[in-house]
Amino acid sequence: MAAGARADLYASADAVLASVQGVLEKARELRRRGADFNVFQLLRIEGSEDDLHSRFIAELLNPRGSHGQGDSFLRFFLETVGKTDGVRPREARVKCEHDIGPVVIQGEDSEGGRIDIFMTDGHRHLSIENKVWAEEGEKQVTRYYNYDPKNFVLFLTLDGHPADTTKRNYCPISYVRHIIPWLEVCRRHAADSPALRETIKQYIRTVTRLAMPESDNHIWDAMRKHHKAAYAIRQDFDGLVRHLVTVLAEEVKREMKKRTLGGKWEIRILTKQQKTPGLTARNAIWRDSDLEVRWEWDYLGIYSPTSSSGANWVSDEKFREKYPRSTPDGWRHWRYVRHRFDTEEGIDPLFDESQRRSLAECLAGELVYLANYCDEKFRNQTS
Repeated sequence: MAAGARADLYASADAVLASVQGVLEKARELRRRGADFNVFQLLRIEGSEDDLHSRFIAELLNPRGSHGQGDSFLRFFLETVGKTDGVRPREARVKCEHDIGPVVIQGEDSEGGRIDIFMTDGHRHLSIENKVWAEEGEKQVTRYYNYDPKNFVLFLTLDGHPADTTKRNYCPISYVRHIIPWLEVCRRHAADSPALRETIKQYIRTVTRLAMPESDNHIWDAMRKHHKAAYAIRQDFDGLVRHLVTVLAEEVKREMKKRTLGGKWEIRILTKQQKTPGLTARNAIWRDSDLEVRWEWDYLGIYSPTSSSGANWVSDEKFREKYPRSTPDGWRHWRYVRHRFDTEEGIDPLFDESQRRSLAECLAGELVYLANYCDEKFRNQTS
């Protein structure tokens, strides 16, 4: 690469890193103030089945709901979706999973099913079919339309795409253009009810992440502008993490040598050129076996790629609790290490000398425990 092109790449990389750092600092500040707390994300409702979203929306729409706002939220909703001629808010009843009979598929005469959210004032009906994750069922909107000529169907999706129907008494709506704006109105209306206001605010943030994953994403914007630099950073950063894991392995090896190990032990570093950095250790008395204790990236345990050594050992319950897993590719007993090197929190100790030393001591202690365990098993096996 020419010197000028390299200088441009470095400048672009600096721009990307500066943008990322700014966003991270803002996020950390919000986290310190508790603004990042979100009960919906904590309970993984954002990725849950559609019915959980439907229940929350239905509760807000219900004039007799626990929100205590009467028919205000329903009126705001009807205005947002352009159905002010629909159900009369004060007289409306709202129900989830409204059963309209067994499903019968007969083309445009299909009928039956369960309506996600059903509203009625006794004369006119308004139905919402909510599709966050699920696919549209066969003739679903047609079936709901055929339930009653006075039933108007709203087909709700993240992006507002149309339903598979020829019926006219229906309308596609979206979380982006309708639900989020409606929720914002509800939130402002609930200004004097802090718990309700903050709950709606958290749900707005939850569905915004679902419907507009790229919204206000300054990091992605910077990466789009400087995609070559972003790619170079990714490659270099992955290489740096692998290098630091190898540095950690060297510290683990030194720490193991300080500890008492009977017999002649061979401790070998899995270098950064190999697929996953780490360390292996085995005793020379295991000469007829390829068994070893191994720490490899985020795996820690007893490994034997070809032989059956250790496969039939009777392990005590305490050991099995610590190392409960096995795999067909040679791991006899293993568990994940405390720090996973594919997360931000997991790699933090690699960049801090005192934390890395503490992690090295912890890993060395576990490997020595495994080594002594195997050594004892082999000695009992040959005695």
